[in-house]
Amino acid sequence: MNKKGIMSLWVFVFTFISIGMALYLFADVSGDETRLIGDGHSRILSTYSNAEVDRFNDERKIGYAWKESILELGSKGGLPDGEFNGDYVYWRKGSKECYPNLDILQENLVEVVSSKFNIEGYVLKVDDNLVLLNYSRDYSETVGDIDFTYHFNPIVEIEFDYGVSDLLIGIDEVKSIVSECGVDVACWDSKDISYSIDDNNIFKVDVSSGTIKDILGEEGVIIRGSIDFDYNPLQDGEFEC
Repeated sequence: MNKKGIMSLWVFVFTFISIGMALYLFADVSGDETRLIGDGHSRILSTYSNAEVDRFNDERKIGYAWKESILELGSKGGLPDGEFNGDYVYWRKGSKECYPNLDILQENLVEVVSSKFNIEGYVLKVDDNLVLLNYSRDYSETVGDIDFTYHFNPIVEIEFDYGVSDLLIGIDEVKSIVSECGVDVACWDSKDISYSIDDNNIFKVDVSSGTIKDILGEEGVIIRGSIDFDYNPLQDGEFEC
């Protein structure tokens, strides 16, 4: 459990004990006042409970979206907003390289994960296989004539077995092959990698980069990218990453 989670728990326990002591000390007050204190006790506990349930649900949403998001980002070569040749994003045209690095993959994965659900007012960050979720939410209640608001500001940390660096392994493998082999098909054939060459002499690559699993099962991660060795910026226009 993260530090903010621990602190929230202690606040909850302290509040629970304090209210209990108040009930004991004022046990001799009138019946209406006793019912009011008891109602306040119940509503405060309910407010804390609702906040923790919402936090738990938000954490589950990210957990369920992680595998799907990794697979989707891989299928788009780590560059969902890049230039595509059919289903294959361009990683290189001529001498211009656009391979995504770790930072770019993390930024793009945040966008993909965020598109899977809606958490109001959240800040989501990805650090390899660790997701950090931070948000602020107010829970208001009324006890008698008193209004109170519980400001809930958790930091949720979720760690997964498969991370962005695992995606990068497949991309780096392609970079190495491109650098070593160029357009030498025999060299490409000697590598343990799936590829094809289309009618425009563009290499399309499907590279395996490990497996990812969740409660629904295990699936291989495939990263797609394309390489155009014959690209001529003077003839075809400038290639932008």
